[in-house]
Amino acid sequence: MKKKTKTIIGTIAAILIIAVLVVAGFIAYLGYTWNGNHEFADYVMQEGPWGSENTWVSDDENSYLVGKMESEEQTIATVTAYFKVGKDWQQYELNLIGRIAYLNKIEDGITVETNQGKMKFDGTTFTIKGLDENRLGSDEYRYIITNEAFNPD
Repeated sequence: MKKKTKTIIGTIAAILIIAVLVVAGFIAYLGYTWNGNHEFADYVMQEGPWGSENTWVSDDENSYLVGKMESEEQTIATVTAYFKVGKDWQQYELNLIGRIAYLNKIEDGITVETNQGKMKFDGTTFTIKGLDENRLGSDEYRYIITNEAFNPD
């Protein structure tokens, strides 16, 4: 074989090996991230606002999260988020997928507005950041659990 042919074959083999390693590394990263996000979501579902009937208040008291068990069979609380915008309280249904919090405004059973933000939870403080400041009053809310009941009326 000519030297030029060997060089071309070697170059192609090196490119293929690098491509396979890059794809394998990316797949491993996705698997690691996927598992980490699910473990985090499970932890938040057990220890955070979804874990029981509870009320969480933001630092500035302009937002509350209220978890309610609607039946005895329910193991995960339904969480409603309240945001004070101007003089009025805006109500949203709070859901999560992985590390993303979804705030859905429901009217007559139809979602009319959706906001989302990234969640953090350290066991005592639940944070949602990256929110639409114009609609929700702030782009970040940090909550702690409280013994006080909340009533938006």
